[in-house]
Amino acid sequence: MDEETRRALALEDAETESIETLSAGAEIFDALVNASLIYIYSAGLTYVSVCAPREMTGAEVTLATNYKHATGIESAWALSDDLTFQHGETNPCACNDHPTERLHWLLGC
Repeated sequence: MDEETRRALALEDAETESIETLSAGAEIFDALVNASLIYIYSAGLTYVSVCAPREMTGAEVTLATNYKHATGIESAWALSDDLTFQHGETNPCACNDHPTERLHWLLGC
């Protein structure tokens, strides 16, 4: 491989790394912003209940929760497979205090 080809490949690798770094940085920034928008109102060993803006997706709630309240173990928080909360409310369900603005989510680890 000649020097010009090596330089072109090195530049291409650097551009790819820069894009991946920016993408990771954007994800961290989004998690940080979203973490400031969520409220963890109940936390146990394997479950956590989170109040979040209606606009947030389950993936965004999960990422923000893991950023704000890490499990402290190898597995991270994930959307619960349970279709309902302990008292029968659907997962997610409308917030008791702000039903038109926020949802409650159940996550497990």
